[in-house]
Amino acid sequence: MSYQDIRQIKLRIDSLITRIKRLKGTAVDIEIQSDLSKYLCILLSGYFEKSITDIINSYAEKFSPQIERCIQTEFKWTTNIKMARLLEILDKFSSEWKSILEKDPSYNDYKDTLDSIVNNRNNIAHAQGSSVTLAQLEYYYTIIEKIIDKVRTLFVV
Repeated sequence: MSYQDIRQIKLRIDSLITRIKRLKGTAVDIEIQSDLSKYLCILLSGYFEKSITDIINSYAEKFSPQIERCIQTEFKWTTNIKMARLLEILDKFSSEWKSILEKDPSYNDYKDTLDSIVNNRNNIAHAQGSSVTLAQLEYYYTIIEKIIDKVRTLFVV
């Protein structure tokens, strides 16, 4: 997945947030707003997964074709990235990177956000209830961006 593909997902997220906000205060059924928020949750999860995969693949390109292939194969299916999974991924590259993230002052916000997004996404996908709101998702979106930036800086080292 290229930077352009990830940028397209980000544009879809931004557009969806705007469209959901426009529905507030109209005669549109609240259930439709809720359904769109659930879709937004799924997009946020996918955006995070694709961004992490892109960071890893960009990092892999710095090495020989064999090492690059090994890294890309190992992390081809990076899904359901809760905090425990993200720490596991970082630890495979460097225990120091894992430690840096764990010691970040915003670590608890990062963990709560990732775990909530994946839990809600899985509940939605498996036809279980989810009461995630647009306001929560907008907050999660800002936190996801911070996590992506943090992870990107680790891989640039």
